[in-house]
Amino acid sequence: MVLERTPGHTTEVLPLSELHCLAPNIVWGDPPVISSDSSPVAVCQIIGDWYVAHSSETRRHSAGQFFTPSIVARFMAQLAGTFHDQIRVLDPGSGVGILACAVCESALAQQMPTLSITAYESDPVLFALCSFTLNYAREFLHEHGIELLVEVYQQDFVEAMAEQTTQTSLWTIGSQPAQPFDLVILNPPYFKVNQTDHRATLVKDIAQGRTNMYTMFMSLAASSLRAGGRFVSITPRSFCSGAYFKQFRRQFFDTITPEIIHIFDSRRSTFEDADVLQENIILAGERKSIASLASPSVILSRSHGIGDLAHPFAQQVARKHILDERQKDPLLHLPTSDVDRHLLEVFSHWQNTLATYKLEISTGPVVPFRCADLLTSVETVKQGEASPLLWLQHVHRMDIQWPLDTFDKAQGISQHAGPKLLVKNTTMVIVRRFSAKEETRRITAAVLSEDTFDTAYIGLENHLNYLYRPRGSLSLAEATGLAVFLNSSLVDRYFRITNGNTQINAAELRKLPLPRREQLDQVGEKVIQQGIMHDLAAS
Repeated sequence: MVLERTPGHTTEVLPLSELHCLAPNIVWGDPPVISSDSSPVAVCQIIGDWYVAHSSETRRHSAGQFFTPSIVARFMAQLAGTFHDQIRVLDPGSGVGILACAVCESALAQQMPTLSITAYESDPVLFALCSFTLNYAREFLHEHGIELLVEVYQQDFVEAMAEQTTQTSLWTIGSQPAQPFDLVILNPPYFKVNQTDHRATLVKDIAQGRTNMYTMFMSLAASSLRAGGRFVSITPRSFCSGAYFKQFRRQFFDTITPEIIHIFDSRRSTFEDADVLQENIILAGERKSIASLASPSVILSRSHGIGDLAHPFAQQVARKHILDERQKDPLLHLPTSDVDRHLLEVFSHWQNTLATYKLEISTGPVVPFRCADLLTSVETVKQGEASPLLWLQHVHRMDIQWPLDTFDKAQGISQHAGPKLLVKNTTMVIVRRFSAKEETRRITAAVLSEDTFDTAYIGLENHLNYLYRPRGSLSLAEATGLAVFLNSSLVDRYFRITNGNTQINAAELRKLPLPRREQLDQVGEKVIQQGIMHDLAAS
């Protein structure tokens, strides 16, 4: 690729030979044609699309690479606010540099005389492409009288920050880099990290338990800011709730005050080339300082995807409805309407949980491939030699259908399986751990009464959770009322406000606020008396 631009007659060449050496397994086709007056963001978009077209999906996904569309990059740069002279910007995991280039365009619009950008990219191919685009941006700004200082490092951002930090905790003011940044803007890589990963050991104070690379990037980026510095990120919203990210939330919200949050309703339109299974959010905020005074409200905006991002629906929401920082485990709620806020108010008045009613939730113990020799047929169950085995496919809203005629998996488990695999046949509520794509609600719950099967034990496959009373038993009315509540649109909406995943795990169900037991019993009795269980199943 050769770029010929006037008036400086500058020629820049995409390093195709270098790319061939860095990734000989990729067949690099003809480079795209770029207009001489292309903006830096437009150049990044073109080069990013070219890279995606030539690299494999496996390569990108293994590195957690989901490229930021140009409209999203510019939107994020706008959220950075007004720049000051000589602003220092950090773009960790920069990809082809589109976020950094969006900041350059904002600096041009604000007529900033100088700015400095530090970028990290560990992928050698993307490092070469990022170096190219930021050099292009430097020449572009120079022609408009703006000096851009660029430092691009071919290094893993987590490793780089660990090298720079010698303090006990990365979250203390004293642990900042020698020259903290005024702005960090990031679309971090997204993949799970276990405790054996050397990067997790380098920053163990922010990678406690299971975590994800994107939260490690968010943590380190936040710690690199000066007091009062701006933070802007686009990530999955999975960190907003759940035990998985509890430690991260506590530390992050002790450091960053969220001021603007944008929600993408669609799981796919933000990163169109990626199999993203949860909603994304953009979060903009400020690093706290002694003098910080948090606004009593947060700007919450939303769009379906990138097509309507230019005209999002925005509203100011009281901070107390978004985040309760007094809690040991602060959850980020994202109510997008008056109905949502009212719903949160209602749930906040309920102080009961499963533990209040001495109920427990467990996961089905049968992992089929580990006990294949114990699985058997429906006929064996009918002969009294085995127990029914329930799979996710057997459980529907307020209804359990066993056996299934067209089901090609074993629907029975040997009675010799033992107590580790068999569950006592008592009245319980069975909940799917995963919701199917076609399901309109995230929770599917059904009642299994103790007289549904005439066996002492049943088998529950690992994709199911079950609610039961370990010391005692659930009445049919109580179980029915609880199942109706879990299947309700109220609970579905509550979890959509707090959780962007397609699944609700056991930890979140344990924390779910519940109405008074008498109310649940009354609902259950009414459903049983009126015989409307099947009507609810069809609704």
